[in-house]
Amino acid sequence: MNIITTDLEPKTFGEFIDALIIANLRMWHAQEVVYEIETLNAMTHPQMFDFLKQATWLNLLRNRAMDGLDSTLAAEIMERNPATERIDKPIAMEGQLPLWEQV
Repeated sequence: MNIITTDLEPKTFGEFIDALIIANLRMWHAQEVVYEIETLNAMTHPQMFDFLKQATWLNLLRNRAMDGLDSTLAAEIMERNPATERIDKPIAMEGQLPLWEQV
């Protein structure tokens, strides 16, 4: 498994924790470019656009991992304690871009 490039398909609470950690590592790795001023100055506008698009994509993956983590945790709590009143709305994941699908 390559932690930077391997596609993720989280389904369980633990897998979503892994996905969130990996997404954070990927964002950290990609953002190292921001601290290299010479590299940033040498980028053309299309290269900068691609960099920003990738950073946005990584943030989306991170947000989806957090949403999946929240959703699986809430489902587990509700399953173990059916009398618990749920005050948030479940996140509808149908029709959304899967966490592991790249644009």
